[in-house]
Amino acid sequence: MKKFFYSILLCVIALAITSCSKHDIETNDLIGKWESTEVIDNGEKTKYECFTFEADGSCLYETVVTLNNWEEPKYDNTPEDPNCPEGALDSNIDSFAYLNYTYILVDDVLYLIAQFDYPSISKETAYTVSIKKNTLTLTNYKTSTTYTKAN
Repeated sequence: MKKFFYSILLCVIALAITSCSKHDIETNDLIGKWESTEVIDNGEKTKYECFTFEADGSCLYETVVTLNNWEEPKYDNTPEDPNCPEGALDSNIDSFAYLNYTYILVDDVLYLIAQFDYPSISKETAYTVSIKKNTLTLTNYKTSTTYTKAN
């Protein structure tokens, strides 16, 4: 009888654990600023990405790639170009982009729709979303990227 009781208790505990493990993601969980930073190109550059999700269904994506070993150019005020020495970059920013999206969250799939200058042109990207505490993971068929909620 004890074995039967313990096996029933074990089944109830297992059922409770498996039924509580799935958390449906809601739009309110997504709203806010999410950031990611990674070192790329064998340590030569740092890539910063940021998604800012608004309650109205809009989203701003920002990315900035900076040079890690950049040194401020030494200006010599030569007559050719007194503002920038030949071949020198005036900042450590290698590239940057800002994109505006509208988004739709269906179950755990996030659809980002980018609108370009022409109304007939748009680009849709889908990601599987996972949110655990202050960590957002976006996964598509190629990559998975983790973002941290900004304060």
